[in-house]
Amino acid sequence: FRPDLLGTPTTNGDFAQGEGVSMGEQVGAELIDMDKVQLHPTGFIDPKNPSNPTKILAPEAIRGCGGILVNSQGKRFVNELDLRSVVSAGIQKHCSNYKSDDYEGPP
Repeated sequence: FRPDLLGTPTTNGDFAQGEGVSMGEQVGAELIDMDKVQLHPTGFIDPKNPSNPTKILAPEAIRGCGGILVNSQGKRFVNELDLRSVVSAGIQKHCSNYKSDDYEGPP
């Protein structure tokens, strides 16, 4: 439903594969607003396993208490308290891939 998000890290576990949507389709359910998938803009990367596509959720409270987002040049690029969609788009636009010795991929 959002092919542009394929490969984007998730805070869902491996168990979340969209089976409910598939089952609904199979029985003829009308799907609406499937293009409204929402990204949560912030998650923690485990430095011991950075290539793991499942990230640990970093709640809005972190940004609400003064946490800021910076790109790989250390520059702030977005108002952290803006809408999730705005913060997520800012991350996708301004942040380069995460790089370590054994992984390079989406932040």
